[in-house]
Amino acid sequence: MRLLNLERVPTKTGAEWAVPLIGKLLKSPIVIGKVRFDGEVYDGVHEPIVDEETFHAAQERLSMHRKIHLYGVGEELLRRPLSLLN
Repeated sequence: MRLLNLERVPTKTGAEWAVPLIGKLLKSPIVIGKVRFDGEVYDGVHEPIVDEETFHAAQERLSMHRKIHLYGVGEELLRRPLSLLN
């Protein structure tokens, strides 16, 4: 996030990159070349910036992260690093 701001990578609104914005982007099918319309997901006309395998792996990690925060987990699992791209 810091690097995106330092390199002045623009956001859609022109605001600085922040955790909520990156979280929203990670959950969006836009990054895999798709669009959401009326509750359905369709192929877009734009090029994906992330392959589908990486996107779905990130969704699994995000889901695990939400469960940890909602329900808690054993101490051993908490010691493991939670990276979206590992």
